[in-house]
Amino acid sequence: MKRIPIECYEILSNKLNYNDVTGDFTWIKAPRKYMKDGQLAGCIQGWGYRQFTCKFKGKRYQPRAHILAWYMYYGELPNGFIDHIDRDKDNNSIINLRDVDRSLNGLNRDEYKNKKNPTGCTGVYLINGLYRSTITYKGKQHQLGLYKTKEEAIKVRLDYEIKYYGRNFNKSVKNEGFQK
Repeated sequence: MKRIPIECYEILSNKLNYNDVTGDFTWIKAPRKYMKDGQLAGCIQGWGYRQFTCKFKGKRYQPRAHILAWYMYYGELPNGFIDHIDRDKDNNSIINLRDVDRSLNGLNRDEYKNKKNPTGCTGVYLINGLYRSTITYKGKQHQLGLYKTKEEAIKVRLDYEIKYYGRNFNKSVKNEGFQK
């Protein structure tokens, strides 16, 4: 993805209203005849994020709504990545957005079972009949131990997520949502 100049965020900030409670963007003055003033702006692209189109210095850019929301609310671009806390890529309410590093952003995603990790839990792997629990924090992988049951390994992993990150992120496990 090409870097989007800050001027695009400034241009869009002057053309759109942002509702920080609902996360919706609406046109102040509709840019096309088939649109109406106050109409919901932007479109959902293939990855599920709402985006806009901005022309600047003869080039076309497509900033994403969550970054624009951050810019319009705080008056600056984020330092890291904007994470949707509830994982709804079109929920751009400011309380659902946070500025995080790559590592933390990567943790807040849907987990799925695959050939490499049939446990369905990030950081828990079946090796020679035992469950290994690991976590990566600040670029270093920590071995949390080997356990007889998947449930034991998952519990240790979740405890360390809370220790290192302040909450757990493994939604594939019955943990009743976000825990602190």
